[in-house]
Amino acid sequence: MNKFDFMGQLECLLQNISEQERQEALQYYGDYFDDAGPENEQAVIEALGNPARVAENIKRDLYGAGYGAKTASLSPAGNLPSMVQILKSPRRMRARMGQSRAM
Repeated sequence: MNKFDFMGQLECLLQNISEQERQEALQYYGDYFDDAGPENEQAVIEALGNPARVAENIKRDLYGAGYGAKTASLSPAGNLPSMVQILKSPRRMRARMGQSRAM
């Protein structure tokens, strides 16, 4: 998988949220890949995990704790940050990935 595949899958998986929320999420993750650089593309994909899990986290953060109760098995491993954690602290996420440059 590469950035293009990841972003395409994520966009498809986010079709049932508002256009604004979808565009903000896609912009964030696109910028995230760009900030990491092409040489770190695979590391970003590994850190973020499956696009379906990322989409589930985004939806859960948008709709609250009740979202996805039936899909709890899709929730990411405890070491992967949620969308809220990433948005609140992109520097911390980059530090976890070994990227310490400022935004």
